[in-house]
Amino acid sequence: MSTPAVSTLLTWLRDLLQGARADGPWEVEVNRRGRVVARATSAEPQLVVTARPVDDSKSWLATPSALWNVDVVAADDATQDAARQSLRRLRELLSSSDPGGLTHPMPTSESRYLEHSTRIAAAQARHEDALHWASFLGYMALTTQDLYPHIGVLGEPMTEAELLAAWRRTMASIRAGTSPSTIGLYVHIPFCATECTFCYCGKTDRFGKGDVDAYLDRLDADLESFAEVVDGHPIATVYFGGGTPSILKPNQLERIFNAIYQRFHVPADAQVVFEGNPDSLNDKKLRVLATVGRVTRLTIGVQTLDPETQRIARRFNTHAHVTAAVEGARRYQIPVVNIDLMAGLPGQSEASFRDDVTFAIGLEPDALHINAFVNQGWSLFAKAGGTVSAEDRARRDAMSAWATAELSKHGYGAPGTTRASFKSAAARNEQLDQLEQGDASLLAFGVPATGHAHGQVHYQADAGSDLSRTVTTDVTKRRYIAVSASPAEQRARYLVHNIGSGFSLAAFEQKFGCRPETVRPDAWRVVIELGLIEVVGDRVVSHFASRAEVLAVRGLFYGDEVLERVAATWKARYSRATDYAKRIKQLVNDDHVARAAAG
Repeated sequence: MSTPAVSTLLTWLRDLLQGARADGPWEVEVNRRGRVVARATSAEPQLVVTARPVDDSKSWLATPSALWNVDVVAADDATQDAARQSLRRLRELLSSSDPGGLTHPMPTSESRYLEHSTRIAAAQARHEDALHWASFLGYMALTTQDLYPHIGVLGEPMTEAELLAAWRRTMASIRAGTSPSTIGLYVHIPFCATECTFCYCGKTDRFGKGDVDAYLDRLDADLESFAEVVDGHPIATVYFGGGTPSILKPNQLERIFNAIYQRFHVPADAQVVFEGNPDSLNDKKLRVLATVGRVTRLTIGVQTLDPETQRIARRFNTHAHVTAAVEGARRYQIPVVNIDLMAGLPGQSEASFRDDVTFAIGLEPDALHINAFVNQGWSLFAKAGGTVSAEDRARRDAMSAWATAELSKHGYGAPGTTRASFKSAAARNEQLDQLEQGDASLLAFGVPATGHAHGQVHYQADAGSDLSRTVTTDVTKRRYIAVSASPAEQRARYLVHNIGSGFSLAAFEQKFGCRPETVRPDAWRVVIELGLIEVVGDRVVSHFASRAEVLAVRGLFYGDEVLERVAATWKARYSRATDYAKRIKQLVNDDHVARAAAG
């Protein structure tokens, strides 16, 4: 269709959507933050599209005149495919039609815009102290452990006996119908042939021949102890992560899978996920994964195939390794194959990244994830003084934007998210989805695996100051650290993790028996007054402009029990004179985490 020559984004978008009749009818307006918002008022599922000026933050789609994000208001399992198709049509329409040079309008008049700006400025001044404290929490999370409730840095010691007792209380609650019945099982294999320079996961490449067997001995003992507590309750998902689980030999893989299936009730329809490196996924191991392991979703960690980038990252995969792994998985009828790639790695060019994406798409995996390189302070790259320049960041973001568009062209989509990756809903990681939504407990085995006994504790196997020593020399010992997972904390955790993306009011009330505004009334009022969220029907729609903005604000929703641990662990580092929001933006934009954390 032809693009009307108009001066403002608002008028152009209104005419475009009306003329295209794209999943409409649509209401198009400017919200109180000066962002153009379009709502599909009768389509199923409903979409809310928000446009903002172009900057260096991430978005669902970038066109010459705007950055676009989409919120799926009324999507469920039955409408996932419809949502994916609607998002693809919308992306193609916006990408092909934006002529560039469209200006972002005032809300309706300059006086109204000034009124909104004044109101927001007044709200910021009114809540200045609370916002500053929240930004401090965001900064500390970003430079230590981003995932709330920050078990690794805020957790208190817990014995195995105490953890087993917590699990018994959770099981009693499940049987009484007062906790979600879904339980997942996670196994962490911390061993790697070589530690990649970009990786910040719990792993070690310092171990001897007998260390892996000793580690599996301890895993076996742990499985037996917790199986008695779970007592035959169905396990919905099993996940092997690391480290590099595929480093295990075939007989070791058989041993750990048999130990799980002999001790736990894992139904035939359970999702079993296994992570592996292409160079260690040989035919014998794939056969074990498919037969003994009953793996239903194989994640192949390719990351990059560019020789120079691999040299810097200390990786050794080839195109032949990847092809063989995918073909082997298909041969043994593993239902879902996922490939992970990274954008913006040190030494990576846009051309080599595009070659990697094109090659991966050609293998027709069921899911393909593009993960942006983040220079976390505890990676080898950061410890060696590595930084990411503005030019590096721009190249990384260009890679991610290109890949998202390219994946969409080939049928990959992820309804309601900013990253295209799935060909169907069946290819999703069910364990991750359940935990993000607070709908499951998680049995965690291995060091430093993180688990969750619903309504009781979030916990982690304590890696100590030296993970290599803990998983080798001290492998017979087991120490845990934990923070509360009381019902109040469950509600707070959900808001912390979802306030930046939006969620369903009905779903929240069904999970927690209350409305979200009653959990942290003061925090809810702040984000409403700042125009960071709005309620549209059943949906809480997010208008956060960037991840940095979310990180600077979400601390308002921290639970009281976690805040007690914050006071004991972090408060001495708080300074009213420091601009933590500015530091967060610098960290997120430039990834100079190591230097900022040290300062």
